[in-house]
Amino acid sequence: MDELTAAAYQTSAGARADLYESVESPLGRLFPLLFRPEQRVLDVGAGSGRDCAILLSLKIDAHGIEPVGELHREAVIRHPELINRVVHTTLEDYAPAHRGRYDGVLLSAVLMHVPDSQLFNFVLAIRELLKPGGKLVVSVPLERSDVDPTTQRDAAGRLFVLRSEPEVTLFFERLGFAVESRFRSNDSLGRDALWATIVFTWSGDSPAG
Repeated sequence: MDELTAAAYQTSAGARADLYESVESPLGRLFPLLFRPEQRVLDVGAGSGRDCAILLSLKIDAHGIEPVGELHREAVIRHPELINRVVHTTLEDYAPAHRGRYDGVLLSAVLMHVPDSQLFNFVLAIRELLKPGGKLVVSVPLERSDVDPTTQRDAAGRLFVLRSEPEVTLFFERLGFAVESRFRSNDSLGRDALWATIVFTWSGDSPAG
């Protein structure tokens, strides 16, 4: 996440957390189909803590990382059960100490904030977190009417790199992931946006990196 994007979330953390908590998670119904109780799942970019709290309610050993300090604060205030489960840190700092520890990783509404120049190392760090056979759930916007196509930013300054579904799929496949399932959905907050959610599995083989 670049500095402008982080700053936008920092200054509007309370309002954004209110928005996220006001609607049903678009991924919540998937969780009991993808993960079993006691499995370890990491939510990268945990935001308000909504998805992490849902996972925990299903007896899944849920953890999260959130790089924006104010959003992390909102998460643990709104979901006290996540204290000591959601931590304020970056993926780069977290991944080296947690290699191979997770049965699943959530990457929901995060990848679009990662510039192309950082994408390869970012996904390698995600891959290192997974156990062989682990699942990676990626949710990305395919279309957004509020993003300037020249700057790739919205009015708040947040970066949105809109990658096509085939582009995202191919990128992860080249890093050893295989598609398990996929679906598309409208925006849960009613914005003019189309989302793709792709569930990948990682065999443990490393064709790159």
